[in-house]
Parts: sequence; C-alpha cells; structure tokens
Amino acid sequence: MSMPPVDDYVSYLNFVWGILSIACQLVAIPITLRFLLLISYFKPQRLKVQKLSASLSFYLVTHLVFSSLALPYNIYVTAGWKPGPYPGYNLYLLYWLGIHTVDYYCISSMPVLFLTIDRILVIKMALRNSDCQKDPLLPESRAVDRRSDR
Repeated sequence: MSMPPVDDYVSYLNFVWGILSIACQLVAIPITLRFLLLISYFKPQRLKVQKLSASLSFYLVTHLVFSSLALPYNIYVTAGWKPGPYPGYNLYLLYWLGIHTVDYYCISSMPVLFLTIDRILVIKMALRNSDCQKDPLLPESRAVDRRSDR
C-alpha cells in the first residue's frame, strides 16, 4: 500500500520539518534530563531555588517522555524521505510510530495549563501578603488581585 501523490514542495517541507524536529528533540532531551531533572533530584544545591515546583517537574517529565517516544517517528520520516510525488513510506509503520507523536502534540498543553495555574496562584498569594498592592506604580498588581479595592 502506498501513499497518494503530493506536490513537490510538500515532500521538501516534510523533510525540513523532520530535520528540525530531530534537532530540537536531540537538544531538548539531554538538556531536560541532565541539567534540570537529574540536578533537581540529586544535586539540588546547584539550583538557585530550593527545589522545582511540582508543576514544573510534571512539565519536564512529560516533555522528556513524549519527546523520547516521538523521536523514532521523526527519524523514520527523515531517513525514509525521497523527493518526488510518492514519498514511499510504509503506511502501517507511519501509523504505529506516529501514535506517540500525536499523543505528544495533544498532551503537551496540559502541563502548560498546570504551570499557568501554578504561576497565577503564586502571584495571587504573594500579592495578598505584600504591600505592593497599595503601590500606585504597580497597577498590574490590582488587575491580578482585586482585594486592594475593598
């Protein structure tokens, strides 16, 4: 079973996308694993903060796992590329390797949501107990915390 023909520029676009994806994943995986996760668990004194927040750890672990699982798909798409209207990929292999890539694209927004909620709560709790809510030079603090109007 082969794929239907595509325009010439689409095959080149897919090739460049595959190269960029592999490059970004090969940079992100070791940096995420080595510098942030391992140091935060085994050498926390090297960090400028006491420890990573739970939401940031969840984001890093999710990124690490799904980026590692999506790497074989990008390697197959890039290594099996040939120019022309018929790329020549095995559709069944594309399907089974692409499952993790699609999962990564779908799930990657959840840790970002958790990080956002965590940061909002940190800002609200910090502003609730500080004097900067009454400072007229910081009007954005009133936009975050409306308790200063009471």
